[in-house]
Amino acid sequence: MLSLPLTNIFVTLALLFWIFAGCKPGQNWLTDLKNPAVSGALLLLVWMLLSLLWSHATLQQTLAGIWKYRKLAFVPLMVFLFADAKWRDAAIKAWLGAAIVLMLYALIHILPAPIGDGHMGVHPALPLSTYSYITLGFVLIPALTVGLAWMMQGRAWLDKALGALVALLTVAFVVLAQQGRTTYVTLTALLIFYILTQLKSTKKWLAMGVLVLLAAGVGGFNAKVQTRVAEVMADTRVEQTTETISSSGLRIGFWRTTLDIAKHNPILGTGMGTWADEYRKYVVSTPNTPKIAASGGNPHQEYLLMASQLGFVGLVLFLTWIGRCFVGTRSLANHERIAAQSLLVAFTVGCLFNSTLFDSATGHFFCIGLGILFAGYKSVEKSVETKADVKAIYH
Repeated sequence: MLSLPLTNIFVTLALLFWIFAGCKPGQNWLTDLKNPAVSGALLLLVWMLLSLLWSHATLQQTLAGIWKYRKLAFVPLMVFLFADAKWRDAAIKAWLGAAIVLMLYALIHILPAPIGDGHMGVHPALPLSTYSYITLGFVLIPALTVGLAWMMQGRAWLDKALGALVALLTVAFVVLAQQGRTTYVTLTALLIFYILTQLKSTKKWLAMGVLVLLAAGVGGFNAKVQTRVAEVMADTRVEQTTETISSSGLRIGFWRTTLDIAKHNPILGTGMGTWADEYRKYVVSTPNTPKIAASGGNPHQEYLLMASQLGFVGLVLFLTWIGRCFVGTRSLANHERIAAQSLLVAFTVGCLFNSTLFDSATGHFFCIGLGILFAGYKSVEKSVETKADVKAIYH
């Protein structure tokens, strides 16, 4: 969670240990390849490799674009490595424990200055992490619904207390220590998801009413939230220029141009590693297009990035992968199911406002987390839920 270089080192060490242990996959090769998380990731990676045949970029640029998505290979690796349920449980606990520590640190040492006020979104008072505040939000916010499930389903008081702590810390972290609009939307989406999927009908509508009142209260009394929402509304009404504008204004400019690129290459796209060059053409020809230097080499929208570089076929493969993973969560043990669904909801929402899979930190976290959680996947015909499957997360 804290360091991308350390993540790569530990993944490499894990791979070496796996090789020396005999390279035995979690179940068997055929079963693992039927896993929706594995098959979808590999199919998407294969399509990216095939784009070498029609890419508008040089071979070096295309390979560099594909290399950005090498984290897709971590999904099957994690499935192989985390076949043992004890290791999966340990991974979930480690993630929640690290989330508690980071959020407590942020709330104690950063308030009242929000994380987003620092250089490139990294607050100088948060030396534990080199991530931007957007990445921190993506890594930490899925803990909300896992904590709620822990609180509601736990049998012991410690289960419920720790679950409540995680949930409360996540809300406090987003509202008080964050200023990212993506995190606001993701938090709301996760709360709605939990209410609609985890609560019974009577409690469901009561909880939705409480959520509406809370959202109205935060929006009505939190000046920071009001300012960020007002910026978005203003940016959608004006034509953006190459002058300094807000992050939402930049995104709107990137999205409009990327949509035009996708429209001109609808089926196969322009190929991996081409977005920057294709976008640069619009920067030169269109005076109102935000400059390429502000883009970070991507349009800050994963769906449009997929559509522009991999065409309709690539976008369908991407959406099918995510959709099959959502369906596949029904075959996971209860505590792994809620964690996987939370991760997928955060990812799906995050891709609307950022290139979440393209970005190194968020993409690594998603692929590694998805692989770990789906290591417990069993096909529907073989899945038999036992008492152990519905045990409290803490046990």
